[in-house]
Amino acid sequence: MNEPVYRTQIVMKARATEPEHVPTKGDMDALKAALADKADAGALADYPTKVDMATALADKADAARLGGYVTEAALDEEMAYKADLVNGVVPVSQMPPGAIPANLTVAAEADLVTLEHAIPNDRAKVKETGEIWLLWKAPATDAENWENITALSSTGGGVGVESVNGRTGAVTLDLPELPGVRRALDDKAAASELATLAATIPNAKIYTGTVTGDGSAVEFAVTHSLGTKSILVQAFDDAGNAVVFGVQTPSNSAVKLTTAVAPADGSTYRVVIMGVTA
Repeated sequence: MNEPVYRTQIVMKARATEPEHVPTKGDMDALKAALADKADAGALADYPTKVDMATALADKADAARLGGYVTEAALDEEMAYKADLVNGVVPVSQMPPGAIPANLTVAAEADLVTLEHAIPNDRAKVKETGEIWLLWKAPATDAENWENITALSSTGGGVGVESVNGRTGAVTLDLPELPGVRRALDDKAAASELATLAATIPNAKIYTGTVTGDGSAVEFAVTHSLGTKSILVQAFDDAGNAVVFGVQTPSNSAVKLTTAVAPADGSTYRVVIMGVTA
């Protein structure tokens, strides 16, 4: 026989009102407090969604990829080894080893090979002889790599001239040994042009004469009688080429012409002197 309907309704009502299924006032107060700080649906419209964030981050580098980039600390460390510029110039104290040749000193020539830290272009002075040696290639411990440059050195520094036109010592050159100068003088004014020039200058006077070589004389006295030391002197050879002589003016009426090389016997030079008096 089926159970009466009224009994089923009573059981259902009893279960719906069981205490464990009904929120208490404390539960409601806690829920109200939790919801107090939450944003309403309208406020959330201004915030990016998960999809927005994923799109924005799609082109960004992950942490692993950033490991290949220079950090500020690494850059500062590298910059600590750079050279400074002082008025546009790197100080000598910051030059790398070998940038400036070193000037070294040893007691004897045999000691050159003990300069194991020397590098090419370093120089060493031997106290015993005063000679200057140059290391022209490494290693310095090989005596064959040192070159005696004493003949090329001046006080251990600058390079001097060994010879001029095959001559050594105090060398004086005459015009024939200086073809470049001679060609330049060939274009200068001739004697007739100097005479024309003198005519335009007040108180100017002209003297012309000759000097003749004998193969040994290097000085020639010329008396011009112009009454002044304010003179211009020019000499020409038989071909009309200008010739350079040294000029001395011992008096108002004479000059001394000098040359380092004696003119050949019988060679003649025409001398033109222009003087200006007050």
